[in-house]
Amino acid sequence: MTEQVVEGVLSGPSPNGQWYWRPLDGTSTSVPVPPALVDPLWTSADNVRLRIRKAISGIEILGPDEIGLNKEPPGVLLNGKPLELPETPDVEPGVVVVAEVPYSRADPTAPETTAKYRPVVVTKVHPGHVVVRPVYSKNTEGHGQRLRAPVQAGLNPGAVVANDEEIISLDKIGARKGRLMAVDRRLVGLPEGRQ
Repeated sequence: MTEQVVEGVLSGPSPNGQWYWRPLDGTSTSVPVPPALVDPLWTSADNVRLRIRKAISGIEILGPDEIGLNKEPPGVLLNGKPLELPETPDVEPGVVVVAEVPYSRADPTAPETTAKYRPVVVTKVHPGHVVVRPVYSKNTEGHGQRLRAPVQAGLNPGAVVANDEEIISLDKIGARKGRLMAVDRRLVGLPEGRQ
């Protein structure tokens, strides 16, 4: 039986701390990962490439894909374009950035999805986190206000800023899109400030 590198999906840990791995190609059921090979950074549903050996008795997990360890992780796309996350985000009240915003309700069609990258307006900055108001393409639930000058802030025409605020960790803040104009700063309760 020859050794091969196969990509699979993780599940776990179980109540007793056991992790399981299943090839993505669907040719096998989940197999337990030897505790010595478990990476503390794993989360359930991660895709992981492992070195395995297939035998009549099943799959034997040999270790991590050492060649793949040196590869760059795949990038995140936002609207089909690579999302660039700066090392230290340049944020201040009135700036529009892309951030990972948690859903207020679980999506019954995708319960494992808990957040979405979307534009937000920063309203307050604190050490380690910011307070933001998410921006939506339309006011479907009547919980926001249409921006007066969205294009100047790097947003699409008709953009709506939510009335409710969210607290977002600085590591969930991404690319800067623009800055609110004075009329929209007043709309979200910020002093006019610099443009």
